Amino acid sequence: MMEQRALHNLKYLEKILDLTSDTLFLIDQDNVCVDAIIKTDNPIINPRTELIGANMLDLLPLSTAQLMEQEFNQCRQTGDTSNLNYDLPAQDQTYFFKFIIHKFDEEHLLCQYRDITQRSNMKHRLKSALKAQLEVGKVAQIGHWR
Repeated sequence: MMEQRALHNLKYLEKILDLTSDTLFLIDQDNVCVDAIIKTDNPIINPRTELIGANMLDLLPLSTAQLMEQEFNQCRQTGDTSNLNYDLPAQDQTYFFKFIIHKFDEEHLLCQYRDITQRSNMKHRLKSALKAQLEVGKVAQIGHWR
């Protein structure tokens, strides 16, 4: 039987993180990654990338980095949590991810990366199918009206 306070027990911490997060980053005031738990695997963010000591914004495409920099600054100033979705264009495909930013302390932000590519792709396929179905419905109504 699991202890009463399993969430507070360090021996369960790794398992809890495995179940709840793709990747965690701790970044400093200069947006440099000072620590990370990396479980995602795309061409830009993966265990083979040297993230510790790297400026997170330098790793990302400019358009994504500019949006994230605004959110980093907002979180530092207000202490509010940011919870936005971003796209990550790569050579083989576009990846989609949710990036949650928390103010960890006065010098650091804790960032949680979740890959949502599969979910986003399914959403786009469903939207396309619905649009096609609505077009067929319009044609059927026109045929019925005549």
